Amino acid sequence: MKTFSLITRSSVYFLFSFVLVNCTNSSSIAEKEKIEKEKKVITIKGSDSELNLLKFFADEYKANRPSLVMNISGGGTSHGIKALINNETDIAIASRVITDEEAASAKEKGVNPVPFIIAQDIVAIITHPETGVDSLSLAQLSKIMEGKILNWKELGGIDLSITIYGRDKHSGTRYYLQDKLGIKKFPKNYVELEGNSKIIETVHKQRGSIGYVNVGSIVNEEGKPTNKIWAMNLYIDNNLACSPYENQRIKYGEYPLVRPLIQYTNGKPTNQLLEFINFELLQRQQLNLEKHGYLKINATYFNMNQNSLNN
Repeated sequence: MKTFSLITRSSVYFLFSFVLVNCTNSSSIAEKEKIEKEKKVITIKGSDSELNLLKFFADEYKANRPSLVMNISGGGTSHGIKALINNETDIAIASRVITDEEAASAKEKGVNPVPFIIAQDIVAIITHPETGVDSLSLAQLSKIMEGKILNWKELGGIDLSITIYGRDKHSGTRYYLQDKLGIKKFPKNYVELEGNSKIIETVHKQRGSIGYVNVGSIVNEEGKPTNKIWAMNLYIDNNLACSPYENQRIKYGEYPLVRPLIQYTNGKPTNQLLEFINFELLQRQQLNLEKHGYLKINATYFNMNQNSLNN
């Protein structure tokens, strides 16, 4: 009886401890799930050109969602797409389409990049204001970026050597410009810098310099030019030159460097991600884009977004 009593006591103690621990664990799990549900997190990585736009959207979106955390970072389109492929971000922001190599890598890892076009972006060619040249044809720009024109005097400007400042290979803008101008590689006078702000700062200080950034990075909070830098007028063949600030003319196709800004999700977005993307595409949000140096999407891009949701 004594032995039985000891076993019984031990068993009861063990059972009580087991129930207590499991109740505590269940309570902790439930509490953790509750916290995670209330503290929603969206991670966004990629294009520097789209970064300012995303910060604007995020501030607006979070205004009525105080528990939402949005982690937004740049570094270039390639970084964003790589992060999506490695399941390190919810949204990859991109200023170019995904490459065949990236698509293949995504497929290998079971990732399905689904694109949404959020806005139209204008690429500006910026120079120091003392070059003596205020407009370029697309053909002339191509020759500069290939290293075939090395001095501003060849374009009617002053006698100054040309130095090109641009982004590294992770940049979607660099990839876009190479593709648009048919450039296989940049010349020896091409200097890689990190981010749009660094390009603007360097071109502003150095005579003879030229670079490329998006218009969103050279306008103020009202969408007006900051006038810290000269944004080159561009033209195609014998057409009239157009400034990257002339939105009405740009909408009619008179400025040659306009591209879509894309957001990729892994598969069709749901819940919070879907709500956020729909928020970005609301008419009232799209109409505000010009204040930030961007343009709203057109009917073609709208239909492409619908296909991404329905297919």
